[in-house]
Amino acid sequence: MQAADLREATFTGVAGFDGATFTGVAGFDGATFTGVAGFDDATFTRIARFDAARVLNLDTVVEESWPDRWTVRGNTDDPTSGRLVLLTDLGTHVSRKGGEPEPTELSG
Repeated sequence: MQAADLREATFTGVAGFDGATFTGVAGFDGATFTGVAGFDDATFTRIARFDAARVLNLDTVVEESWPDRWTVRGNTDDPTSGRLVLLTDLGTHVSRKGGEPEPTELSG
């Protein structure tokens, strides 16, 4: 799959990207996942963006289904929802102005 512009998309039910290969920019900025999201073995050869992506129904969404280096940070006021955040290799949150995660350039 070349460039994927899925900004602001709402995924209800299963969002299956298992084994997908994104050869261009994959933009999921502002997307909302309300069901199970699968990114197992997904490959991003360029930039993968999940800025401000929201996850609802955390009690049914499995963290391991997110792309490598991304995880869900639960909201303190609503533990059933959260946002995707980028982790550094040391497992700490990488933030930019406004608290949103930096995009990452991933290689094969």
